[in-house]
Amino acid sequence: MLDKKFFSAGPLLDPSHADHPGPPTIKARPKPKRIWSRDKRVSDSPSGYDSIRAVYPNAIEVGTGRAFAKGLGVFGGVLTLCFSLAFIYILYLVVVDLAESVFYDGWLYAMLVMAAIFTVVTLITTIYFFRVDTYAFRDEPVLFNRVTRKLHVFRHRTRFTRPFSVWPLTVDTYDWDCARGEIHGGVILRGGSVPSTQYSLLITIAKSPGSDELVDVFRIGPDSTGLDYLSPLWEHVRRYMEEGGPPLQPDDDLASLRNFSDREILVSSGLRFAKPNLIKAWRASPVHETFWNLIFVLLSPILVPNALFAWVAHVTSRDPWWPDSILAEAGGAPLPEDQVLAKWTTPKTPSEPANDAWVGDDTDPAQQKKDTWKFLFAIIAVALLIIGAKFGQQWWRGY
Repeated sequence: MLDKKFFSAGPLLDPSHADHPGPPTIKARPKPKRIWSRDKRVSDSPSGYDSIRAVYPNAIEVGTGRAFAKGLGVFGGVLTLCFSLAFIYILYLVVVDLAESVFYDGWLYAMLVMAAIFTVVTLITTIYFFRVDTYAFRDEPVLFNRVTRKLHVFRHRTRFTRPFSVWPLTVDTYDWDCARGEIHGGVILRGGSVPSTQYSLLITIAKSPGSDELVDVFRIGPDSTGLDYLSPLWEHVRRYMEEGGPPLQPDDDLASLRNFSDREILVSSGLRFAKPNLIKAWRASPVHETFWNLIFVLLSPILVPNALFAWVAHVTSRDPWWPDSILAEAGGAPLPEDQVLAKWTTPKTPSEPANDAWVGDDTDPAQQKKDTWKFLFAIIAVALLIIGAKFGQQWWRGY
């Protein structure tokens, strides 16, 4: 049932199999909101939920939505570095002050020891945060092979206490007959104060078919705000493995996370001014675009660093890969994207673009120039409005 394999994460090394320790220990878990078996349908509308990363002759690769969180590690590293530098500076001022006091000897040595310990801890923490996001992997997908009835879990094992070592990669292989789907989640506090619901689809692996003793748990797909919103994704995977269903549904699309361009990364992270054909999108919906661009201007101190951190994490990360033996079982390399879309999905018509933010170029240069001036005027007007409101507030207060 269980087959764990290990291979090196070195960028210049080919993945090779070796023995790996036994399954992880499953600790106490909250009660799942939903439990879905492999032999019962849970939805009449299966969907890949834009989580199918690749299609192989005998398998599908399902992402975990981990790429949506890219940039958080870089942010954490920068934040930790700033705090550590500030703390070290404060310690320096304290040491200088103690040098002139009667308690010089004892307190000075204590402060130097504290500074050394703190410096080492913050250095390890900063490197860890950066390594989680940069020079890592864009996703940790799961490969479902319906010919062998196996599922393979790609994992990048981080090691906080080994910031300068090569972190290992593991591919954990399980029998599909030991798997079931579960929904976990509930109300969370976003930003520490705003309540919101968030649910995740987890795949649990039993020790044997029908057993209640679990040996592993992992997630697939993105988070969702609805309790049953992820049931189409489980149904899609279930039908693919159990009933010979298609790798993609007619309305599906392959996950674009693997092939994000630099511009798409910036736009998806909130940098709206990087969106292509912004002028035409604004002309098509001036109220909508003006509103959201105004929001971007107001939140730019937060959104711009977030977009840059996500971009850095993207360009320094790599796509996951599978060992040769697993690829051979899957039928070889993944099928070309255009071939997959042409065979299993419904072509998008020009009147129904997949995303109205990515509309085509305007072919009238004069109209493009006119729209550009309109857009610049709107931005200048918004900026003047903000400046006027600030001066008006100061005048009202009398200074």
